[in-house]
Amino acid sequence: METCNLKKEEPWIDIVKWIACMLVLLGHFFQSMVKSGIMQQTALYDWFEHTIYLFHVPLFFICSGYLYQHHSVVNNFRQWGNNVLKKLWVLGVPYFAFTIVSYLMKVIFQGEVNAVNENSLVTTLLFQPMSPYWYLYILFFLFLITPTLRNKKQTIWITIIAICCFFFQKIKVLKDIYVLQGIAKWELWFLGGMLFCFFRKKEKQKMKYVLISVLLIPMTLLGYNKVMSTTVCVIYELIGGMLGCMAIICFSLKIQERIPKKLILFSRRNTLPVFLMHTIFAAGIRSILLKLGVTSAALHIAFGISGSLILPIIAVAIMRKSKWMYFWIQPDCLFVKNKKETDEL
Repeated sequence: METCNLKKEEPWIDIVKWIACMLVLLGHFFQSMVKSGIMQQTALYDWFEHTIYLFHVPLFFICSGYLYQHHSVVNNFRQWGNNVLKKLWVLGVPYFAFTIVSYLMKVIFQGEVNAVNENSLVTTLLFQPMSPYWYLYILFFLFLITPTLRNKKQTIWITIIAICCFFFQKIKVLKDIYVLQGIAKWELWFLGGMLFCFFRKKEKQKMKYVLISVLLIPMTLLGYNKVMSTTVCVIYELIGGMLGCMAIICFSLKIQERIPKKLILFSRRNTLPVFLMHTIFAAGIRSILLKLGVTSAALHIAFGISGSLILPIIAVAIMRKSKWMYFWIQPDCLFVKNKKETDEL
C-alpha cells in the first residue's frame, strides 16, 4: 500500500485546482468590494461566500494530499527529513516572498485593501499568516506531521486521529494557536485526498454521486445565515464541504478527456501564480480606480476580476524568462536544465 498505481497525467487534478483557484479569487474579490464600501452586502453575496467557503479550500488540500500520496513515499526518518526540507524550500520561498509583498501593500494602501493587518511582519510570517498565503503555511505543517499511507492498520489510525481533531478544532486550546487549529481543521481534507488516491476507481463516474452533490444547494440556502452550535456547525461544514468537493471532482473527472491538452497545461502553469498574486493585483487596481474617482461597482467588478486573473498570468510569463525572477514562485526552477523543463513547472 505504499504508492498509487495511477497514470502520470491526471488532467482532472489540474481542472479541480483551477476551479478552486477561481472560486478563491472571486471570494476574496467580493469580500474586498464589500469591505471597501464599493459593493453592498446582499443576501446573494452572503449565500455565495458562505457556500464556496465550504469547499474551495478543502479542494486544494484534497489535491495536495492526493499528489503527496501519489508521488511520495515517506515512511522513515530519512524520507521524512528529505520531504520536510523539500517542502520548506518549495512552499517557504513563495510564502515568505508574497506574504511580505502583500503585507507592504496593506500598509501602503490602508483602507483600500481587503483588510488592514494589525500584526507585525514577523508575527504575520511565523504565527498568524495572512490570506491566501496561510494555505502554504498550513500545508507545510501537514507535510511535516503526515506520513504516506502504507498499510490498512496505519491508515485506520491516522483516519481516526484526523476525524477526532476535526471535531475538536474549535476548542479553546486549539483556537488560540493558529497552527494547531489549522492542522485540526485541514488534516482530514488532506488525508481525504490521500485516501482517494487508493480508492478512486477507473470506471465511469456514477451518476449517484452527482445527484448527491446537488444537495449542497438546498442545504446552503437553508443554513447560510443560521446561528449554529459548535457541534452542529462542524458537522454542517463537513457535510457541505464533502458535497461541494464531490460536485467539483465529479465534474472534473467527467470533462477531463474533453479538455485540450494545451488548456490543461495552461491551467497547470498558471494556477499557483494566480493564487499567489490575485489579491495583490486586485488591491492595486482598486486603489488606482479610487484615486481616479471611479466608484462604479460595475467598473470595479469588470476591471478587478479581469485584472486579478490576467495580470498574474502576464506577470508569470515575464518572470519565466529569468530563473531568478521565476524562483520566487517555483524555487525548483533553479535546478532545471532547459526552458522546456522550466515551462513544465
